[in-house]
Amino acid sequence: MWPRFGLPRHGRSQLPLLPRIDWSNRPSASLRTTARASRHSRRPAPLVGAWPALALTSVASALLTFKVGQVFSWGRWHGDSPEVVIEPSKPRREDDDEELEGGYFTSSNPLYKLKKKIHPGHNNTFIADAVEKAMGAVVNISIETETSSLTEEKTLVTSGSGFFIDANGSILTNAHVVTDMASGSTLTVTTTDGVHHEGFIHSLDTLSDLAVVKIKPQPGDAPKKWPVLKMSSNISLRTGDWVVAIGSPFGLHNTVTAGVVSSARRRQDELGEGRSAADVRVEYIQTDCVVHEGSSGGPLINLDGEVVGINTTRADSEGISFAIRADNAMDLVHQLHTQGRVVRPWLGCRMVSLTSQVRQQIRDQGPMTKSIPRSASGGVIVTAVFDGSPCANAGILEGDVIVAVNGRAVRSSREVFTNMGLKIHEPVVFTVKRCVALDMDWDGRSRKWETQSVDIRVTPQEFDVEIHPEE
Repeated sequence: MWPRFGLPRHGRSQLPLLPRIDWSNRPSASLRTTARASRHSRRPAPLVGAWPALALTSVASALLTFKVGQVFSWGRWHGDSPEVVIEPSKPRREDDDEELEGGYFTSSNPLYKLKKKIHPGHNNTFIADAVEKAMGAVVNISIETETSSLTEEKTLVTSGSGFFIDANGSILTNAHVVTDMASGSTLTVTTTDGVHHEGFIHSLDTLSDLAVVKIKPQPGDAPKKWPVLKMSSNISLRTGDWVVAIGSPFGLHNTVTAGVVSSARRRQDELGEGRSAADVRVEYIQTDCVVHEGSSGGPLINLDGEVVGINTTRADSEGISFAIRADNAMDLVHQLHTQGRVVRPWLGCRMVSLTSQVRQQIRDQGPMTKSIPRSASGGVIVTAVFDGSPCANAGILEGDVIVAVNGRAVRSSREVFTNMGLKIHEPVVFTVKRCVALDMDWDGRSRKWETQSVDIRVTPQEFDVEIHPEE
């Protein structure tokens, strides 16, 4: 009878038939016992001596895991996505703990060698790298003046900082650093290597608070090429960017402080009264770098080692300092460096940015209410025109709203002068919006006005602070 292996009788297909077992040919019990003994005799003996080797391997594996974990517990090396490669072990040397080869940071170990790719600009020394590029071009400027009275004689010393802007020894600094220079005073320039050089004032401009100082060549000395700092345009400067201030506060040469940009643009009127600069083109960078007396005139650099500002002053409280924006000062520095003075254009009018508050204030005053173009949502309104001035000769009227200069839109007087540049005796096209009366009442009042857009060519003259004090 064939077994069914526990399957039900119905509802399932039967399994293939198994071969019939011939029970008559089974070996005897004695033969089966002998066969089992023979099989057991062929089994290998247990490997008692392999246990120490297995234990040693486990210990080595645990040690390697611990060491690798210890290395990775040091934290992130550099950058956001470190590239780590474990290489086969090399013969260990006594001086092979850490080395830099081929752009990789390597660490030797008897069991492994860890290699980490360094990403430029993403490391823990970014401030030191920027300072290293700029430090050689920064100098200290000191002025010694002998004074005497009935009872005593003493020497007054004022100091500041500066940096080279050409290889021939021209140094850019603040005007207030060298304004104490008088006859008999001595100007000394100290470079980063501690060497003192005699210098002199090449040019200065008090309205922008900028000056150029030069090193006086000594007879018999071979011409020397000085390291030059690159001026950067602040187009990409953002609030929160890292910046570094270098200077000589309290006579401590080569002092470095770092911080972030608190505001990329501050106007002169925001800094408060008592500031020396009065040029509307000049704007300031506000930072939280620590700046003290002696740091004025030093460079404010970005992480590429380029000058983004000239440190000028600080607020009454710590953590707020200001630097003249380098991009606004480019034209001024170029004129100081090449011509020895700054030549500014003179228009002969007063201008105010046309905001909603200004519009309401003028409307409340009455006389100019109807002459303000209602369609002018922005621009600069002319509040006064001086007789015989370039604006008066060109036909600019009180109440005109300047909306563009040379085809570029303007919203402040600073933008007007920026778009004009520093050229004089060259025509500048002003696009103005003007209200024109269409009909007049018997008493001379108009009930209907029309806004016209007019292009007027104005030829600026040279500005002289003594001749044009109202500007």
